[in-house]
Amino acid sequence: MANVCLKHLKYNDLVHVSGLLNSYHKVSGTGEKYMCYKIHVKELNYVHDPKKPRNDKDSVDPASTPSADSQTLEEIKYRERLRLWQVFFASPYEWWDNRQYKPYASCPDFKHKDTREQLWLHPDDPPWVRKQLELIDQQTAESGRRDGRGRLTNPRWNAQAFNYSDECDDDEQDTQRQANG
Repeated sequence: MANVCLKHLKYNDLVHVSGLLNSYHKVSGTGEKYMCYKIHVKELNYVHDPKKPRNDKDSVDPASTPSADSQTLEEIKYRERLRLWQVFFASPYEWWDNRQYKPYASCPDFKHKDTREQLWLHPDDPPWVRKQLELIDQQTAESGRRDGRGRLTNPRWNAQAFNYSDECDDDEQDTQRQANG
């Protein structure tokens, strides 16, 4: 896969990578701990980038446009958001899901439990983001992994399964008999 990418991909190509994402911690020479990511690529697809010109004839030198800096900044933000979505989908249970229970309006839709990275859903997110979210929501609902507030649940559990009142009464009666003698 790496050889194919080296042959065909160009700098600033927008691609969608699917596969396994592993994260691990490393310690720098100064003793500072930081997180590294490694992707085991299974599939790679080009993504249409509406901000990119169709061919070289249509392209304009970004330095000649007055808003080149703001366009570059927007592109960087967009790519960073795509990177965060990929990190999110690699391990969705490491993130808090605040979509249904936001304490305030500007609260992020997702927040990483350890790194505190934040993600918001945007209308310009690629379609694969919504599709992956639907799959995760479906799996979460089927497995009962967590509710909207991130609490672990199991829909198959019921209150009777945890009612030990008979056992407690028997233990108390045994204790009283032993004490009375």
